[in-house]
Amino acid sequence: MAAGGALTFLINACLTPLLPRGVSFAETVASPIFPWRAGMAAAAAASLIFSSVGLYFRQAARAGRFGAVAFVVALLGSALVLATEWVQLFNIRDLALRGQDGRGPSPWSRPMSFKPTSGSAGTGPTTL
Repeated sequence: MAAGGALTFLINACLTPLLPRGVSFAETVASPIFPWRAGMAAAAAASLIFSSVGLYFRQAARAGRFGAVAFVVALLGSALVLATEWVQLFNIRDLALRGQDGRGPSPWSRPMSFKPTSGSAGTGPTTL
């Protein structure tokens, strides 16, 4: 668990400041340092997942209900961090790179619109 926390600190202290500033999100994601940062953050999240499982199984007899709830919260939080980093590393970076090399517009280059995607009123964000 300490290794995952230390890796997270090093990523945020050393790699995150190297990301470009004052540019769009698509340009930040398309930068060459971003895959290193996102990959290492995913590895740190995976380390936190495995270490929290090991810590809980080691101390399950003394943890009680509060320990079980804390374990579930820590496991779900780490899994969500891993999923976010994974999506940023593979999906969002791919979208940003496709938008920058002329194959299509970047999804972040225009303002968001909350209009329905088709003529019917039950589609798109209006359904929410």
